[in-house]
Amino acid sequence: MIYEILPIGEENSISKSELMLLLGLTAEELRSQIERERREGKIICSSRKYGGYYRHSGLSDLKSYVLSEHRSAKSTLYTTKAAYTEYKRLLAEKEQKEKGAIPDQEDTPN
Repeated sequence: MIYEILPIGEENSISKSELMLLLGLTAEELRSQIERERREGKIICSSRKYGGYYRHSGLSDLKSYVLSEHRSAKSTLYTTKAAYTEYKRLLAEKEQKEKGAIPDQEDTPN
């Protein structure tokens, strides 16, 4: 559906809004369809440089897309690390409170 209408080459990428108009989809429907097609094995590339979607034209386009997605995934991992560490700390604290090892703040004298 989407893959078949995408232009070839990053420089020819088509924006999300253009795709929505062409296909009569909402933003959420478009994201879902792109994800579905990607899971089916269709390589739908996205461009941060040109702000749209495209089919790769060969090694250079594909390398650019893969490296961009890798950097994005790596960045997400790093930015969530502190939040995950805090989550684990709070979870351990909660479990200790439930075991009675740590008194609730209401139970501690002023």
